[in-house]
Parts: sequence; structure tokens; C-alpha cells
Amino acid sequence: MGKRVELQHVIFAVIFLLFVMVNGQPVSDTDFWWHLKAGEYIWQTKTVPHADVFSYTMSDKPWTAHEWLAEVIYYLAYSLGNFRGLFVLNLLLLALTYYFYYQLLQLRTGKNSILSALLMLAGAFFTYFFWGFRPHMFLHLLFVIFFYVMECFYRNRDYLWILPLLMIAWVNLHGSFIMGPVIIGLYLISGIFAIQLPTLVNRLWTPAQKRKLLAVLLMSFLATLINPNSYHMLFYPLQTVNSDFIVNQINEWASPDFHEPYFMVYLGYVLAGFALMGLGKRKHRAVDLLLVGTFFLMSLYAVRHIALFVYGAGPVFGYYLAALLPKNSLYKHEHIFNGVLTVKHFINGALTVGALTTAFLVWPPEVPLEKHVEAQVLPVGAVNYMKQHRLYGKVLNDYNWGGYILWTLYPDVRVMIDGRTDLYAAKVFPDYLKIANLLPQTPQLLQKYYPDAIIIREGTSLDAYLSNYRHWQKVYADETAVIYTPVVKGRHGT
Repeated sequence: MGKRVELQHVIFAVIFLLFVMVNGQPVSDTDFWWHLKAGEYIWQTKTVPHADVFSYTMSDKPWTAHEWLAEVIYYLAYSLGNFRGLFVLNLLLLALTYYFYYQLLQLRTGKNSILSALLMLAGAFFTYFFWGFRPHMFLHLLFVIFFYVMECFYRNRDYLWILPLLMIAWVNLHGSFIMGPVIIGLYLISGIFAIQLPTLVNRLWTPAQKRKLLAVLLMSFLATLINPNSYHMLFYPLQTVNSDFIVNQINEWASPDFHEPYFMVYLGYVLAGFALMGLGKRKHRAVDLLLVGTFFLMSLYAVRHIALFVYGAGPVFGYYLAALLPKNSLYKHEHIFNGVLTVKHFINGALTVGALTTAFLVWPPEVPLEKHVEAQVLPVGAVNYMKQHRLYGKVLNDYNWGGYILWTLYPDVRVMIDGRTDLYAAKVFPDYLKIANLLPQTPQLLQKYYPDAIIIREGTSLDAYLSNYRHWQKVYADETAVIYTPVVKGRHGT
């Protein structure tokens, strides 16, 4: 095909444009801020905290900083380049993730470049929702690399030695590290048992391969112990998954709502993939059935796992699609259509240049992070007021604003609650919900938590409640937030 611009090059340019557009938007992710503050704290103190240092409600209580390394990396990116540093870091992580995803797709589609690029575009569509400045960006990268290495081993290309090393990084970057051994385990199990079915290809591991996989699985498991929390990290994922409160209250842990357009399209993608598997011409690989089944069930359990299903199942769907769309089938008779193809390559080139030009036109300007805050989501004006009027101390705050308040006002301000749900799930978060929903215990809970200020969303029931009590005074209000302070300290909620 020479150096002509093909459809896959257009798709690469469009995906790059999507990278830029999504990451260049004002920051609206409410958890990003406490991650950044934690990274700053760890970098400046050169210690990983084992107890809470940010809230007044859980101060000195045990806290597992399970994503400390990712938080430090994001903080260093911010320190070096402010918002531009964060932006470039995420572009790099996405570029690496999709490079390895494309290589994985190439393996499964028989190097069908156009089909691989189209599946990569589908992957970008279903995962862009998760492209925030948060530690789970490392999850995406490591998850795809593990799949790529295991698929290479399936094809007798051995890079297994790198997996235990990556596990040392993963366990310190993100709490999803258990996915590493899961991927290894699924590949291992698929080749242990001999199953004779006419529609199944069951690749059995040789004794040497089984020993090697078992050794790598064991080393990867042992590698998870290399972290500041030692063996306690092994229990952290289970504690989160087994918490009914977290699963019921946090959106990303909720099951997909298939009444919403995004999830309806996702369901269509899944059903189309299953139809391909059921009606396709190719025999099923045992490992593919295990991978697709496992990660589909996980995606039904929690929205946050949709990305894992897309990365895991996309290459499998590509395997079946490749049988329907043979490599370079579009160009089988291209010599007959030389003139048309010349026009096609010109259009491809124009679209590629257009996408890349647009990406650089929407490239975010070099301004401070504070200028990239979504003011309709976060209490920018209210926090500035608190800073200007030195309104410090203990703050009872909206759950989603705790991280931003910490980033801008800590250590002068300690919050009631922030996005570290695992820390607050046992007592503080349930109490917060009682206050926010104006349950009968609200007056007593306001007295119990004894804040120096309350910062909540404007127009809420709690806002109306506080405005009608003479012991609370509204000192600030805008379209997003209101601030209340007690008229007489110690008489809250009476």
C-alpha cells in the first residue's frame, strides 16, 4: 500500500483529536482534587500516610492510601507543568494504552489494520467517559499490557517475565491490581483441561508452559506485597466490593442503567459481539469464552468495569469479525479503480490533516489549573470567599466538594467528608446523608459534628432548612454554593 493515507490513519487522527478534546475540558471530576492533594502531601512529607490527615471527622483513623504512587505522579506532572503537565501526562497514558490495544487487536484480527483501527475507535467511544485525571488511567494501561503479554505467550512469544515487575507498579498505582493475576489465571485455566467439542479450540499448555505460568502467577501475587501497606493491600479490593454502602451510594459502582442512551449503545455493542461469536464461522477459543464471560459479568455489576470488558472483549470480537472481513479485502481489485482510489487517498489525507489540525486548534491554552475548573460543578466562588475572609477550621461540606476544598484550603480547613468513600463508609457518610436529606436526626448531627462553617449546594433542602434558623447565618451565596456560619458557636441546629 506504500505510504498512502488509509482509513486507519484517519481513525488514528480522530482518536487523537478525541484524546485532546476530552482531556482539555475544564476539570469537573470531583475526586481528582483529593488525589492531587494526597500526592502533594506524600511528595512534600516523603511519607505515605497510614492514618487520615485531611478530615476532622476521621482524623488519625486508619486510612489506606492505596493509590499513592499514581497520586505522586499526577502531582509531579502538575508541579512541572500545571494544567499542561496533567494534560500531557494523560495524553501519554492514553497513547500508550491505545498503542498496546492496537497491537493486541492486530494479533487477534490477523493484522487487519482497518478492522483493528475501527475496533480501537469503538474502544475509545466506550471508555472516554473514564479518561479523567485519576489513578484509574494506569489501570487501563496495565490491563491492556497484561492482555497483550498473555496473548503473545499464547502464540509462543514469551514476555512473561515483565508481569511480576508490572505488578509491583500496579499494586502501588491503583486498587484494581487483582486484575493482573485474574488475567494470568484465566489464560492458565483455559489450557489445563482437555475439552472436546466440535465448536471449541482448546489449546493445552505443555508441562513446561504450565510450570512457567504458575511461577509467574505466584511471583505476581508475591509482588503485590511490595507496597507501603504490605499484606493489608490484599484485602483492600475485597473490603470495597463487599461494602453494600459503597456499592449502593457511589455512581461508578452502580450497575448500568440500560434506559440511558450511553448504556443502550453499550448493550448494542455487547449483543452484536455475542451474535458474532454465536453465528461466526470460527471455532471458539476456551480462553476467549472465559475472558468475555468474566468481564461481561463484571460490567453488569459496576459501571466502572465497562472499560475492562471493552478492552478484554474487543480483540475477541475482532477475531470473529476478521473471518467476515478478510485482510485488505477492500483493496482486492484496487487496480481496476485507480482513479477512484486516488480520490479516496486524497480524502483520507484531508480528513487526517483536518483532525490533527483541529486537535491543535482546541489544544488547551497554557493557563493555571485554577482556570480549568468547572465552576458550575465546583464551589469556586465560595472557596475564594473562604480564603479571602479566612473562614477556616472544621467545615461540613457537600460530599462531592470535599476534595476541591482540601486542594485549595488544606491545612487551614479540615473537611467533614470527601471522595475517600472507604474511609467514611462506616459512620460519617451515613451521617452525612442523614443531614443532606434532612432526616429527623439532623439537628443532633449538626451539634455532633460542630462545624465552623457549612458549604453546600444552593437551593437544596438543607439550604432552606438552615436559612430558617436564627442560629445559622448565610454569609455567602452564588448560583452554585452557599456558606453558613453559626451565629453563636456551640448552638448549631438548636
